[in-house]
Amino acid sequence: MYSHAGPIAASGIPWMEPVPREANGAHGVALAATPSTSAVCWLTTPGGAWYATVGANDDLSSRLISLSYHVGPEGGKCRLALDNDDAGTSTLSGLVVGGTLTIFPGYRSGAAGAAEYGVAAVFTVDEIRARAKDGHAFVEVVASTPWEQLARWEPAQTWQCAAGSSSRATIAGHIAGRAGFPLTSASAPMQPSNDLTAQHPAFSVAPTEHGDAALKRLLQVPRTTSGRRPADSNWSG
Repeated sequence: MYSHAGPIAASGIPWMEPVPREANGAHGVALAATPSTSAVCWLTTPGGAWYATVGANDDLSSRLISLSYHVGPEGGKCRLALDNDDAGTSTLSGLVVGGTLTIFPGYRSGAAGAAEYGVAAVFTVDEIRARAKDGHAFVEVVASTPWEQLARWEPAQTWQCAAGSSSRATIAGHIAGRAGFPLTSASAPMQPSNDLTAQHPAFSVAPTEHGDAALKRLLQVPRTTSGRRPADSNWSG
């Protein structure tokens, strides 16, 4: 088993709220896990220990009955039905609410009918329902995009950063991380404008504001200028 101290309080690490506590002291948080095949990871402090199971990746292709999804500029939904006549979905450790559902649309157009895929669509599982119809059992899965995750999240307390302390990209990554997903920038030719990393506006989020509204407001904040670019980690709140 491997263990190491985790810089839990660093703003660049996308911990969901509530974040682990007592992370900066001399006897802070230690993270431990066996290799990737392990089903359990641990978080420990001198005052307690916590663990969580880590589900495996499950290929659902052979069980798929139907699938539909749409993705728009501000959200999307996915629905799929899985054959469950053998009650086998109960053994799928990766099929859980809050888990990631990745769809690889494509064709069997490769050599000897090999599958070839396009751009993957990634969703978060919101609901899993057991159904029956015409003597057959199936499982219905409903999933959504990160925009819906943002809409469900609001901060536990007010937090803010001063002008010149953090870039728009860092602030956006902080909001996304608290909502439960990492935020990355697209590569060329779809890369964002320089304002995302070059501008460092003053910004705050109150407990009554949801993540999607905060992120949209962040993109509308007027430009600010600064004579220097400090480290992107000066957060308060």
